[in-house]
Amino acid sequence: MGDCVKRLFVVLMTCVMLFGVGAPARADADYDYLDVGGILRQHSIPGGHVIGGDWDTASTTLTGWYAVTGTLTVNHSLEASGEVSLILTDGASLTVIGGDPGELYPGIGVASGNSLTIYGQTAGSGSLSVTGHSGSAGIGGSAYQSCGAITINGGRVTADVSSNGAAGIGGGYNGDGGAITINGGTVNATGYFGAGIGGGTNSLNSAGIVTINGGTVTATGTSGAAIGGGLYGHGGTITISGGTVNANASQGAAIGGGIRGNGGTITISGGAVTANGDAGVGGGTAGGGSAASAGDGGTIVISGGTVTAHGNYGAGIGGGGTDHPLYSASGGGTT
Repeated sequence: MGDCVKRLFVVLMTCVMLFGVGAPARADADYDYLDVGGILRQHSIPGGHVIGGDWDTASTTLTGWYAVTGTLTVNHSLEASGEVSLILTDGASLTVIGGDPGELYPGIGVASGNSLTIYGQTAGSGSLSVTGHSGSAGIGGSAYQSCGAITINGGRVTADVSSNGAAGIGGGYNGDGGAITINGGTVNATGYFGAGIGGGTNSLNSAGIVTINGGTVTATGTSGAAIGGGLYGHGGTITISGGTVNANASQGAAIGGGIRGNGGTITISGGAVTANGDAGVGGGTAGGGSAASAGDGGTIVISGGTVTAHGNYGAGIGGGGTDHPLYSASGGGTT
């Protein structure tokens, strides 16, 4: 009997030496999340897609569904490939820094043709903080790259950039804003020469399509709009139907065009909107050029909600200089 035990032990040790014994794989698990409209849903997340203290931080590509469950900092860019969904579980925190300053990397890259959807849980306390470098967005396109589709349904999301040219959420330098939708959560986005939310720097680009249906959104732009176009960029199509929106910009419009950018098409039908910029809602200012180079207000329709807009040099609602938009208001409180 003793010899059998010894032989079995030798066999087991040989297997260990030949094949090794790693940590047991994390099992798949179901995670709750809040969908649009506060609907509670559940999704099974593969064990390798649970982002926590033991997640493989060497990973650079995101595919499929993920859940953030711990506190983790990733010091390199992550890139969404295909359709990616991220659940921020209550109390969890993920910080992503897109490489070293000087590298052309977004925090989380979502290039045109790809998508990222962010969900929160019941308390909405899970957080994501992202920084992009050198003309690349916090979340969105890298330098010379337009943004894909980004949807935020919950959680706390903070996105900014470390240098000129890109949006906090949206396009990189020379990139359009793609399609950005915010249905809920708390969102803070800061761009520098790009929009807080929308397009990056360029004379031809635009914010793309920005839709805000709910949540609490704070957006800040310097030379770009807070929500809309980056430096020299147009406002694209901006629709606000709900939520609390605070937009603040220097030289660009708070909502609309960046410096010398037209306002685009802006529709506000609900929510509480505060817009403070060189134009409140509409076109960007001339930015040191002639008055005639200021952006016109575009097409602005306000049919509901409460809008408080202030322009430092241009109109509170309208053009960044002497030009004026096609503007109509009905049913909303506007000051």
